[in-house]
Parts: sequence; C-alpha cells; structure tokens
Amino acid sequence: MTPTTSDNCAVQLLRRDQAAGVDLPNVLPAEVETIIATSKAQFIVLFASALHIRACEHCRTLFSYHFKVPSIFWENSCKKANGYFGCQNVIQENGLRKGYTTWLRFKVKQMHDVPNSSKGSSGYDWYSPTYFTRWFTTGQNILISFDTPPSLMQHISKSLLFDESSSLSAHDPYWVLAKLIQEVTESQDKSVWGIRDAIRRVEQSRNVHQQRPEPDYHRFHDLARHATHSVETLEVAVNTISHVIQLHEVFLEENKLLPGDPAIATRKQVKLQLQFLSCLLENFKFRAQSNKERLQNEINLAFNTVAQYDSRISVRIGKAVQNDSASMKTIAVLTMLFLPATFVSALFSTTFFTFESNEDGVPPKWFVSDKLWIYFIVSCPLTVVVLAFWSIWHRSLSSKQFEM
Repeated sequence: MTPTTSDNCAVQLLRRDQAAGVDLPNVLPAEVETIIATSKAQFIVLFASALHIRACEHCRTLFSYHFKVPSIFWENSCKKANGYFGCQNVIQENGLRKGYTTWLRFKVKQMHDVPNSSKGSSGYDWYSPTYFTRWFTTGQNILISFDTPPSLMQHISKSLLFDESSSLSAHDPYWVLAKLIQEVTESQDKSVWGIRDAIRRVEQSRNVHQQRPEPDYHRFHDLARHATHSVETLEVAVNTISHVIQLHEVFLEENKLLPGDPAIATRKQVKLQLQFLSCLLENFKFRAQSNKERLQNEINLAFNTVAQYDSRISVRIGKAVQNDSASMKTIAVLTMLFLPATFVSALFSTTFFTFESNEDGVPPKWFVSDKLWIYFIVSCPLTVVVLAFWSIWHRSLSSKQFEM
C-alpha cells in the first residue's frame, strides 16, 4: 500500500521569481520537490507544521530525503530543546559538495495584557522559531520555517523575498541565518521590554503610605517566573549565536575564495552582522537580568514592609499585654491582701465555731465543735487532688506546645 500524506502536512510555499513572490498554499510535501526542481527561483520559503510532520512517517521520510533533514531533528530531544544550531555539508556521490544545510531553533516568551483584568494581570505566549535551510552551490536557497506565527510569516517573507540584498544569499548560506536571527532579536526585544513594563507597573502601584500592606505575592511569583524564563532564553540565544559564528568561521575557512572575488565582501558583511546581533542579544540579556533584580528588589521590599507592619502590631500587642499584666498584678495584690482575712472569717463562720451565752448575765464564750477534724479530713485531701489535677494538666499542655 502506498503511504498517503495528510492534508495537515501541507506546506505554504513562497518563492521569488524576478523580484516577485508567488504564493502556493496547500502544497503537499511530495509535490514540493517537483516544484523546486522546475523552478528557477533563487529563494524559496516553506512554512510547515513540525507537529503534523513528526506525526506522519511518510512526510518525515520525504523531508529527510529531499531536504537532507537529519533524523535527530524529528526526535523529542530537539522538539523540547530551548535552542540549538547544527549544520552539515551535502556531498554528492562523486565526493563533491552539492550544498550546505543548517538547522536553527530559539525560544521566546512574550507577555501581553489580559483584557478586562482589574489588577493589570499579564498573559504570555511561547514562540519556538525553528528553521531549516538548504543552500545549493548554484546559489539557490530553500528555507523551511516550522510552526511560524502568522505575524512572523510576513516579516520573514518581506526580509527574505523582497529584500534588495537577498541576492547576496547566493554567496553565503549564513546570510539567511543572519536575517532569521535578526527577526528573533526583535522578538526578544519585545519580550524583554514586555517584562520590564510589567515590573514597572508593580513599582508604580506601590503605596508606601498604605496602613495595612497587602502585596500580591501570586503576581510577584508569576513575574519572577517570566523574568527567569526571559534570562534563560536569552542566555541560550547568546550561546546559540556564538555557535553560529564559530561554524561560520569554519565554513569560510573550508571555502576560501580567490582574492578579488565579489563574494568576499558578502561573507564579510554576514560575519559582521552576526557579530552585531550577538552583541545585541548579549546586551538584551543584561537588561533581562536587570529586570529580574528589580523584581527581586520589589519582592524584598514587600516582605520587609509586611515585616515592619507586623513588628509594629507586635509592639502594640506587647504594650497591651503589659497593661493587662499590671492590672493582673493589682488584682493579685488585692487578693493576697484580703485572702487571709477572708479565709479566717469564712472558717470561723462555719458551724464548728459558736460564740454565744447559755445563761442570762453570763458573758458569751467561744465553743469549738468536737467534730472540727471533719473539716481537715475533707479539705486537705481535696486540696491535694486539685493541685495534682492542675499539675497533670499543665504538663500535658506544655508537652503539646513543645511538639508543635
């Protein structure tokens, strides 16, 4: 049975013929090679879905065969990678070089405001620009852009198909990469400043005169996560472009030109542009690190503000406890002052003591009951039981507090 290709694997093909772009949407992978072989276009751009092609074994085979896409490109390790760059020569059967292929990937996280949000919440989107290029010694270039957002499609089409300097791509396969990295650089610029604007809103919303501070720690956590991802993607981008520059040097060394060749100026221009983009991305990374430090400063300020507020509350509670302690001390002194007299009066008011006269004219006398021992027999053990119960309860409460 002949394998079939799903319509989801169809690619959008753009090519430049005499300074005019031609749009051929919904071209199946099996038809692409025929169109390219019969086309005299110097530059051809394909927009494809890596997700659908990975799921279609027939499509993967076609791409790998016609465009020399390495098998590792379709593996999960590359699918989940946050960036990479690779290249290889395309060798003919006679041992001569036929062309040069490269594959490049970046990750960009961009923030955007959430509509109808009272707290100024921010959403975000992940972009994973992934490119595969094939350069022929004849000067023809093919770019396959995977999972490209519509807005980025337009930028790529304009910068590659309608750029007056696109003819220079015939002399250096890295000319295309310089253009692609420039688009990624602009996306990273928007990413960094989007996070900066979100942090700035946090700084401006700070109210130092607020009686009770109520920082939005959940929002701080989200912004910290975005800032961390921004630094990570920029570090990966800087590392990736450094590999691009190194391997470009290897390409120039292996493909030296004769003095006076006009392609020398093109290759030098590409080299300078790659170095400039590397410098720009590295400086973006410093800005991203600055954003992260500014956010950390706001988080520290929020914690310190809450701690100061709690400290002031604790001082007030301490003063209130001191006042309560003074009141309790007064009550205790008054209790000790009247307790002996109260005990004595209560004891002598019992029926064990009698102060009366049995005969007229005889002075009253004290009479003590011979049953007084009952009072001590009952009160003393009861006192011991109460003290023992209190001691056991106090120890149990102390042990529970220690475990907590």
